[in-house]
Amino acid sequence: MQNKNKNKNKKVTKMNEVLEAIFDCTLVQYRLINLAISKVNSLSADQIDTIRISYDEYKKFFSVHPKQVISDFNEAIPSMLSLTLKLKDSNVKTGINWFARVDKELGCSYVDLTFTDQFKPYVSNVEKCFTTYSFDDLSQMRSLPQVRFFEYLHQIKNMKTSTIAIEELRKRISYPEHKLKPTSMFIKHFIEVNINKYNKETKLNACFEAVKTGRKITHLTFASYESEDAAAWVVHLMIF
Repeated sequence: MQNKNKNKNKKVTKMNEVLEAIFDCTLVQYRLINLAISKVNSLSADQIDTIRISYDEYKKFFSVHPKQVISDFNEAIPSMLSLTLKLKDSNVKTGINWFARVDKELGCSYVDLTFTDQFKPYVSNVEKCFTTYSFDDLSQMRSLPQVRFFEYLHQIKNMKTSTIAIEELRKRISYPEHKLKPTSMFIKHFIEVNINKYNKETKLNACFEAVKTGRKITHLTFASYESEDAAAWVVHLMIF
């Protein structure tokens, strides 16, 4: 595993409302968001200062070629200030912005990010209903849905089971509705593939079952836990 132990002590902690929120961004933007969150003291009520993310640390954490780092930053940064997230069951139709300021000076190899006052409570002074996972696991993900699916499985970790409608899962993990249709394709080529990946390459271990309503698969039931032995669990695919 390329990044093994690189970010061993680096954690990402956020309230579960953020994990359940609906938002649209690129993988690079979500990497920068999570890298910024990993620098916040989630146990402190102190004011969050502006967070600086350098080319070098982005390159280190995500094993990206130096030229690709420049391309990633140039592509992601211009629209980051306008990124919003819609919290589940929120009455705010337009959602809230992640950032109050996004500053990238010409010729500088870093970006300065400042979270909005509305977003700060979801990542600082967190006392309950939150999820924490290793940045080392996050750094291996190569698509936004892959990251968000991993976060979902981490949130339900150690619950007996968690059942979710397939359409709701697609929205939650930012998976396009038009891709991998029918449902059996989505299950085989996304769910099964990524659970196998997580079980082999991270400390998260998960399995699932397909659930039918009549003859149609409408829900998936998941179970997950964290263990040093990734070989302890076997993925079960059940399509009746």
